[in-house]
Amino acid sequence: IDSLEQGSNSAISSIPGIIYKDNEGRYVVNDDTDINIDLDSLPLPAWDMFPVKNYWKLGYAHGPMHGNYLSVMTSRGCPFNCSFCVVPAMNNNKWRARSPENVVDELESLSAEYNVSEFHLEDLNPTTNEKRIIDICRLIIDRGLKITWKLASGSKIETISTGTLGLMKQAGCDYISFSPESGSKKILKLMNKPFKHKYALEMTSEMNRLKIRSQACFVLGFPGEDSRDRFLTQKYIKELTRAGIDEIALFIMTPIPGTKTFDLFKGYSDYSELTFAPTWRDDYPQLCRFRNITYLKFLLFKLIFHPVKTLRQPINLLRKKFETKSEMNIYRLIKIKKLVKKSSVRNKT
Repeated sequence: IDSLEQGSNSAISSIPGIIYKDNEGRYVVNDDTDINIDLDSLPLPAWDMFPVKNYWKLGYAHGPMHGNYLSVMTSRGCPFNCSFCVVPAMNNNKWRARSPENVVDELESLSAEYNVSEFHLEDLNPTTNEKRIIDICRLIIDRGLKITWKLASGSKIETISTGTLGLMKQAGCDYISFSPESGSKKILKLMNKPFKHKYALEMTSEMNRLKIRSQACFVLGFPGEDSRDRFLTQKYIKELTRAGIDEIALFIMTPIPGTKTFDLFKGYSDYSELTFAPTWRDDYPQLCRFRNITYLKFLLFKLIFHPVKTLRQPINLLRKKFETKSEMNIYRLIKIKKLVKKSSVRNKT
């Protein structure tokens, strides 16, 4: 910002990790992104300059919301190297975190200033350092903060233990998302994705016991995947459902510039087609059909293994007190449909 105010490109050229135009209008890329900033030194978000009440009125968010909430980022980056993910290229496989004291200071301040008791953690991997999560939980408990918090964006479930789960619940954690990606060990190896299927089942069972709602995310259509691999994914989803998983999310893989798998895909004509619905893929209809069938099977499995939780979902939807993203997404679709219809009527008049 100082460089821009001074109008000095020479100063801008020394800033790592940015793209800018030089005096002749050419794009210049500063490739050095080895940035090591103490996150505690950064100022907190200026929520007072943001229309948070407008978002609360929507009634939905990224994580399942029970009421007014705020998002919090307690760490950045990821130490893992999944080949479908752009984060390794963005963060040089580094994970940086704010101190437990800094995180809890923010939660306490926001809770008092905005009268908010619900927080959605949007870190990629907030539990990478288990001791840090333990310290955060103990500080929340010691300060007597009456809050709830969700790992809305995801977590590496193998980085924490069942004992830590209990402490997280005591400190207010009520939702955890994690990503098996596939039930096939072959595909996980191709993805360069370390994941322990059996351990995740144990953790899912413990989350179910503690009443921490859980989500498992999967990627379909990774290069090299065949019908056998998809069968293994479906089989693992059944095992997770029996263990108590509350919801699943199935994403059809689309390439992202900067990932190791980007050059393995052809068929799109513009980057704008690289969305969650890659209809340009030849196998998209097949993958979409498999996804729909798997969702239906999951609902059937859940009704069989956990009928009470399944029957609670319509009640949560009516009360607008969402325990899962799927409940909230149904509400969101209904609300958007009503808004579109209202807008259409208004335009006609």
